[in-house]
Amino acid sequence: MGAAHLMSVGALVFTGVDQVSPVGAMGDLEQTTLLATASMPITTTQQNSLIVGLAHCYSNRTITVGAGQTQEWFQAGTNRPMEGDFKTSTAGATYTMSYTIGGGTARTDMQAIELYPANCNPTPTATNTPTNTATNTPTPTAS
Repeated sequence: MGAAHLMSVGALVFTGVDQVSPVGAMGDLEQTTLLATASMPITTTQQNSLIVGLAHCYSNRTITVGAGQTQEWFQAGTNRPMEGDFKTSTAGATYTMSYTIGGGTARTDMQAIELYPANCNPTPTATNTPTNTATNTPTPTAS
């Protein structure tokens, strides 16, 4: 490597994640055009999982997360700001991670992964079901 290269690194720490098989679906998207909004779909494979997103843009802008996402950190002050966020899922379905780029348009990179929660297996719940039982009942007869 003869020339200097920029590198961006970010991290989020979570508790309550499956320790054996923590990662489900993954995705990434690089926008090659200048846009004021960015989004990417991710299809989760398990109910009650957590979708973790990272967004990075190639201009000195702000990044605001979409509805239902919680921004955990934002690194500004460079020509390549980035942020980390998450959103919860309720079922295995397709969710959209979305971002608004403040201050103009920019090329944006996005990554998302699904984290499985620990002990997420459904617990069987007993259901009372009535059962018909034959009972001897005297029947009056005419004599």
